[in-house]
Amino acid sequence: MTRSRRLFAAAVLPALLVAASHAAASHVTVDERSQRRVGVRTEPVSRMTFASRLPVTGDVVRSPGTSATLRTIVGGHVVALHVLPGERVTEGQPLMRVHSHEVQQLEARLLTAREAWQMADSRLRAGEELLALEGIPAIEVERRRHAALRARLEFETVRHELEDLGYTEHEIEAAFARGRPEGFLEIRSPVDGVALALHVAENEWFQAFDPLAEVGDPSDVELRLALTPSDAALVAPGNRVTFSAVGHPELGGEARVVTRIPEVDPETRTVAVRARIVGTRPALPPGVFVQGELTWGTPRSSCAVPESAVIRIAGRDHVFVRRGPDRFEAVPVRLGELVDGTYEVLEGLAEGDRVVVSGVFLLKSALLAAGD
Repeated sequence: MTRSRRLFAAAVLPALLVAASHAAASHVTVDERSQRRVGVRTEPVSRMTFASRLPVTGDVVRSPGTSATLRTIVGGHVVALHVLPGERVTEGQPLMRVHSHEVQQLEARLLTAREAWQMADSRLRAGEELLALEGIPAIEVERRRHAALRARLEFETVRHELEDLGYTEHEIEAAFARGRPEGFLEIRSPVDGVALALHVAENEWFQAFDPLAEVGDPSDVELRLALTPSDAALVAPGNRVTFSAVGHPELGGEARVVTRIPEVDPETRTVAVRARIVGTRPALPPGVFVQGELTWGTPRSSCAVPESAVIRIAGRDHVFVRRGPDRFEAVPVRLGELVDGTYEVLEGLAEGDRVVVSGVFLLKSALLAAGD
């Protein structure tokens, strides 16, 4: 307490003590002049909507389905990388070029199957002309027709296998024009987004189904909260979460619970709860730790008082209620949630009661001194 405040209290408290000494143990009587000097100010008790809250911690993760990990069903080695992590990419844009002996074999099969189909089709057309001249029997023409069909099916099968690997129509036509197999394959982005990660380097060998790259939308993130099993049991989809980045309270927002994962992490002994960010998304990349509050349960209407009105007396929470122009009573209360500087009052007050919100400490001092 500063020197000026000590002098002020020394001047005011004797007047309060005299008034309090003539009152009951829970009452203080203060004339209006002394109230003005002490700075006593009252406000009416209002009602507010409250809900139960849980403190929560967690981290920022990518939303499911917002990124794609690229793999191939063939092995090979990386010839060239066309992008770097963090660069924006468009659907169909090449991310890297690889070489695969399996692709080279497929190209060789494609060229062979195309040549066989062309030859079989030519023999079929020649047979149909000879049949018209009665130069060959009809059964020979049928054999040639079946041979041409088998050759075409083989060609279409190999062509579809290359298309499934990512070959474009242009690349297939280029292989026909080249007339020889090379075995190069361009790995393309399946979506618009950002190259989130490259899992291979140039000249690095990889096996079939190894991850090669990851693309997606880095801004589409959500929260993964870690709750104890007992707290997680209270949570339901739609519950509101207010959060901010640890150490950066200005980077925060609001989220809604999507679901809880029905298993306990064996290391942390917590249950993961997913929450989707709503409204304006803060610039939080995956991996950032967050903290906040989760609101659960049915909202309820309760009496509410400012935090400044509550004071501890004899180990219990009290507020001073005005009982007349110069009379105040210290009323014990049972408190609930504290929301933005406002306490929920579960017991002890009624709507409309006028409670002291300024000058509370000096009233308490006078009350305690009068009881000695």
